Amino acid sequence: MRAAAVALLLLGACGSGASEPAPPRCANCGMLVSPESGWRAGTDAESFDAPKCLFRFLRRGGDASGAWVIEYYTQ
Repeated sequence: MRAAAVALLLLGACGSGASEPAPPRCANCGMLVSPESGWRAGTDAESFDAPKCLFRFLRRGGDASGAWVIEYYTQ
């Protein structure tokens, strides 16, 4: 009986409330892309944690449409 009550509590905790969407991950290295970072870069379809990852992605033949970077000194 006690195990059933614990199971019901766990199921209720897992399914209740709306979860926040996971932050995007870098399309090159998989690191989390922080929205506050001054190092972000991206394209129309992908997000990157740093310009270096964007440039590596493009060198491998990735789609460059809408590519952008945040210029470090003015962020």
